[in-house]
Amino acid sequence: MLAGLLRIIGVHMGDEIKPDKHEDRELFRKSPKEMGEIIWRRNTKHEVWGWKDPWIGRTIGQVHKLLINPVFFMTNRDPEGAIQSDLRRNPNARRPYVEKRNKGLANQISAFLAEWDYPRWEVKYRMLCLDPIAQMLGMKALLHMIGNVDMGSPGVTEAELQRCREFIQPGGFRSL
Repeated sequence: MLAGLLRIIGVHMGDEIKPDKHEDRELFRKSPKEMGEIIWRRNTKHEVWGWKDPWIGRTIGQVHKLLINPVFFMTNRDPEGAIQSDLRRNPNARRPYVEKRNKGLANQISAFLAEWDYPRWEVKYRMLCLDPIAQMLGMKALLHMIGNVDMGSPGVTEAELQRCREFIQPGGFRSL
């Protein structure tokens, strides 16, 4: 949902987006070397860009220095909700494995954030669902404050509000 909102406010989130997940196919589960080549290309092509990768904890520590003026937008799900979602999508998965994997990824991200003091926007998934428009306003304001980033109006335009209303649906979101 967060990646979709970033797309609505004008952040380039990739050329090959998985429509149901808003994940960037080009960067999804790539090695740090492969990511480095893509990051270099995007840095030269886009002033503001990003990507969604639920597995980013495995690689961000190795590629973050390649990013120009990074800002991290992150959403945190209730751990039990994330586990239940994984088990529904993967009925053959064993709960202890899913718990261990999710905890390991969360620990990798926490360690990275503790070591590097980059600007970031953290929001609970529930808050995204309850008030996505307020979250869009906050994200856009943060991008304006970071400096020399032209995201149009610091407020949310009527077109962005309409796209947000069409995107966010009870219980989830639609493809953009």
